[in-house]
Amino acid sequence: MDMSIPERALWDGYPRGVVVDLRTGDPQLDDPASSAGWGPARTVRAAVVAELLLRGNPGGTGQQARLRLRGARVTGPLDLSYADLARPVEFEDCGFDADVSFAEATTRSISFLRCHLQNLDCDTVAVRSHLGLVGSRIGWLSLYNADIVGQLDLSGVHLAAAGDCALNGELLHVGGSLYAYDMVVHGGVDLPNATVNGRLELDRAQLVHPGGVALLATDLTVGGSLRCRGGTVEGLAMLRGARIGGSLDLGGARLTGPVNGEVLSAARVTIGHDLSAEGLVTEGGIRLHGARIEGAMELRGAQLRRPGGWALNAYRLILGAGMFCTGGFRAVGMVNLSAGHIGGKIDLRGAILEHPGGTALKLNGTTIEWNLDARDGFPANGEVSLWQTVVTGQVDLTGARLSNPGGKVLGCQQLQTRALLLGPATTLDGTVDLRDATVGVLRDDPEHWPADIWLDGLGYDAIEPAMPASLRLPWLRRNPDGYLPRAYEQLAAAYRRLGHDDDARAVLAAKQRHRHESASIPAKVWGYLQDVTVGYGYRPARAGAWLLTLLVLGTVVFALRRPAPVDPGHAPAFNSLVYAIDLLLPIVDFGQERAYQPTGALQWLAYGLIAAGWILATTVAAGLTHVLKRQ
Repeated sequence: MDMSIPERALWDGYPRGVVVDLRTGDPQLDDPASSAGWGPARTVRAAVVAELLLRGNPGGTGQQARLRLRGARVTGPLDLSYADLARPVEFEDCGFDADVSFAEATTRSISFLRCHLQNLDCDTVAVRSHLGLVGSRIGWLSLYNADIVGQLDLSGVHLAAAGDCALNGELLHVGGSLYAYDMVVHGGVDLPNATVNGRLELDRAQLVHPGGVALLATDLTVGGSLRCRGGTVEGLAMLRGARIGGSLDLGGARLTGPVNGEVLSAARVTIGHDLSAEGLVTEGGIRLHGARIEGAMELRGAQLRRPGGWALNAYRLILGAGMFCTGGFRAVGMVNLSAGHIGGKIDLRGAILEHPGGTALKLNGTTIEWNLDARDGFPANGEVSLWQTVVTGQVDLTGARLSNPGGKVLGCQQLQTRALLLGPATTLDGTVDLRDATVGVLRDDPEHWPADIWLDGLGYDAIEPAMPASLRLPWLRRNPDGYLPRAYEQLAAAYRRLGHDDDARAVLAAKQRHRHESASIPAKVWGYLQDVTVGYGYRPARAGAWLLTLLVLGTVVFALRRPAPVDPGHAPAFNSLVYAIDLLLPIVDFGQERAYQPTGALQWLAYGLIAAGWILATTVAAGLTHVLKRQ
């Protein structure tokens, strides 16, 4: 075969692994982007390269033999399909004017460093060591079903495909790590069912496929961590069913160009350590439906935007440690963490949740193994829903600012927690639903609850801070359904546990007072009499006070104006005190009432004392009967 000078140098240098360097030393002149203008002195035919690699220089039997070409223009298609290449292949700063193929080839190692290629086909290639394309520019790259024993290095690679797929890595197997730092791809990156035994590094990578799938990595397996710190994905990133042995790190990444409102779809993803997304910015939703993360979820400072929809959908999430949404975390759209299990705390201090008119935070049916911490001015515009949520620690809303005007702002139906903490600085703009919630300690400020609070079935062991019942009772009046006997009984029981029996009785009396408000007029009158006389049985001393007052009144009046005897010759000596007792107490008869008959105004006073005595006796009996029944 006739050869040019650079081709002969390459041929002769192959056995000893000599570097054939055709570069001028001028960065502009050596840029492979301008390789079409390089003359014969820098041109090597692809056919010569193929002949050398397939049949080789007869002298190339030593261990040092390898192809090492720099700064050359390679013309024509380089087709090494099905080849068995025993020696490494290294190109640096070379320009290829036609496609290159290693399809179904077997080779030791391949390196294209800062080269320009039209397209590179490595389907089903078997690389016994490493494959490196660092800094190269390629139209499309196919690694379908490729098997690379060592590392795959795509750092700084630029791919720009005419179609949807720029990198096809379906069924790719990498025994080491896949490095793609600073990679820029215009078109899709497809890695479905691929396996990377080591790490997958995409730090600062740019995957651009707006309106399409920028990263298709369904059922991907990564033995180590998957990193995309500072990366940009414009289009949908799909990690559905992916298995990541280490962490998933999206710190500082930017995900935009959503498809159907989503920028990251990672349903059923499994992560062996943490999901770290500090400073992540999204313009679309993140789906983590059914995800399992053995470590923590770090979202400090992340900005998630999907107005009108869900910004984060982690339904049935299983999280081994805590979830941290601090440091200015902001979600515009719903954060859905329903039906999940959080192995640590959820920290929302300093977070901002916005979903006006909808649900800002949804934790329905989720178990949190520590605290739900939303202290220190945490704002949420939209409902915070804790329906059937179990929090083994405490729900701390001290100083939180929750707003959902005209709707439900805090839904705690069937919530179970050791403590629910609110305070004077907590603002609740909207209705609050505490129906059937079970709270160990309820710490609040009664004056700062909204106008409507659903309280039916709310249970608590203690209520803090301790204060007179008179300050607590208006709180029970805010239930939209009106009279709730259980709410009064629950508050009274809490006072009893504190040893505040007087407050407990005041609450139970208020319960009866509230009950009679909606009764018929006769029942209202009867209830009023019970309240005035004995406090519905919870203030028996009040009856004694009434009795003593009336007794003193009768004694004094009848002492001053003695009634006339019925039978002057046989009447016992008059005693105004005993006479008043005879009138007041229906079951007592000292004979004074029968022996003396008042007239005029005294007669009306006597009738009044008799009636008052019967009323007192009846109300005392009714009140005590009611109390004894309750006890």
